[in-house]
Amino acid sequence: MKEKWWALVPAAPVFLGDLWLKHISIGQDRTLIPGVLSLRYTLNTGFALGLFPDSALAATLISFLMLLFMLIFLFRFPWRRPAVLGFGMILGGAAGNLWDRLLLHAVRDMLHLDFMHFYVFNLADAAVVLGAGLILLSTLLSREEPA
Repeated sequence: MKEKWWALVPAAPVFLGDLWLKHISIGQDRTLIPGVLSLRYTLNTGFALGLFPDSALAATLISFLMLLFMLIFLFRFPWRRPAVLGFGMILGGAAGNLWDRLLLHAVRDMLHLDFMHFYVFNLADAAVVLGAGLILLSTLLSREEPA
């Protein structure tokens, strides 16, 4: 059971870093790395990638359920430490976006990849995707046979 608490290692910095980045990005857009990354503050009232705009209540409920599901999944099954860290990244990201949804009824997005046409996203979104990748990689590379 102690191993599961390693999820806090990435969860806390992801959550706090996401809130900090959202706070400093309010206001004027700015280039961070020319041609690569810039800050462009937007509000997303829908789901991921701007799907179903103006669905704030549904998005808040789904965000809460996702956070709860991840906690149950983390503590219900045995996981290797890399997967536990991945769960932590997802939990920190989900908490950051849920915080926004509860306070603003929208999620603050600000990171824009200037070298490609892609949606504006935030640190929480990136952490969720990277955390899911870490869980997948950890599971695929596990040498243990399934029970």
